[in-house]
Amino acid sequence: MYEDAYCYYTVTQRGEAKAISSFTFTPTALVETEEGEVFLGDVRTDKGAEVEGARLPRRAFNSRKELLHHLPSVHTQWTGSDNNVQGLLRAVARRAVPRLPGTTTLGDFKRGAHHVWVAPGCTIGKEGFLAASPVAYLAEWDDARIAHPLRGRGRRRLP
Repeated sequence: MYEDAYCYYTVTQRGEAKAISSFTFTPTALVETEEGEVFLGDVRTDKGAEVEGARLPRRAFNSRKELLHHLPSVHTQWTGSDNNVQGLLRAVARRAVPRLPGTTTLGDFKRGAHHVWVAPGCTIGKEGFLAASPVAYLAEWDDARIAHPLRGRGRRRLP
């Protein structure tokens, strides 16, 4: 399997290039969560569309079906085989990207030297708010869609 600017392809026995995807994935980080490793990266389609911050967990590379399930857009198609998916994993994994500890859980996070409070959009350590978080928070849903009972009402004064 080979990578072009906008797709992955194989070479047939006749020596012809055969596209097996409509996209490329450029990893930007490898996050280690409670559920395993997750590649974060950017997707570029053959139509020129880009998806930043796409996630491909390790299980996405188990099979063609799993990869299709985890692709971020209808414009990202994969026609390759299960073996080609393993080639994609090899191509993505060989790129040098930072490894970060991560979590899908809000709140207290303790792992190794890291002991922080994780919240959407910020991380709090013993020194206060941290400008650069040592932990990646991977929400399992879109946090902006969560309705909070006090959101948009301003502050309430207690008696």
